[in-house]
Amino acid sequence: MNDFEPEWYNRLKGSPVNRRTFTSDHMEEIQQKASRLRAVNIQKQRARRTRWMMAAAAAFAIIAGLTLYHSKLGSLASEYWKEITVRHVLLNLLIRQRKSKMSQRSRRSLFR
Repeated sequence: MNDFEPEWYNRLKGSPVNRRTFTSDHMEEIQQKASRLRAVNIQKQRARRTRWMMAAAAAFAIIAGLTLYHSKLGSLASEYWKEITVRHVLLNLLIRQRKSKMSQRSRRSLFR
């Protein structure tokens, strides 16, 4: 049943430190993994940079489009804002006049 295997026992008697575990195959495998990781990181960086460039280009296009749109319709928009400003100024003048008339009336009533 139990066969005596002296060769096997002799291998076990030896120190595990005597065997080399870090071989040139392991070294090559680690170097290959590292180079693959570098390649993946470079691809991720390029993709990230491309996304930022696309976002910057889109923002530039939007700003340029709005600038052109505003310059073409600038006269129309400026007339509209002038009209609104004139209305605002006139309304403020009317309100001030009414307030001053009301305050004059209230002063007159105090002195009577």
